[in-house]
Amino acid sequence: MPTEIYIAMGLMFAGFIGVLAFAFRSDMSVSYGVIFAFLTAYFLVPALFSRVGRSLSRTKALDWPVFREKGIATATGHSTSVEATILILLLPFLILCFAISVTIIAAVV
Repeated sequence: MPTEIYIAMGLMFAGFIGVLAFAFRSDMSVSYGVIFAFLTAYFLVPALFSRVGRSLSRTKALDWPVFREKGIATATGHSTSVEATILILLLPFLILCFAISVTIIAAVV
């Protein structure tokens, strides 16, 4: 996947943690710090592997213009770049919306 999608997904997950940490800052601040550390490792380790793999492999990572033009082949068939982007970012977006809704409910109740 292009780096931009990877970054967007990471920002949505970090936003999820940030919204909940801001809403419940007095109750579980240490827990959110641990979750953020695991999230950072979840995104940092594959990024480091791809940089190491770049020097060992002849194949180039998929960049944005090629992704926009050709799309990507998935297990269920070919997907355009828009379809693939929506499929990848849908779950992180819904998780972020969940955090926002929990924060609103906690503020109202």
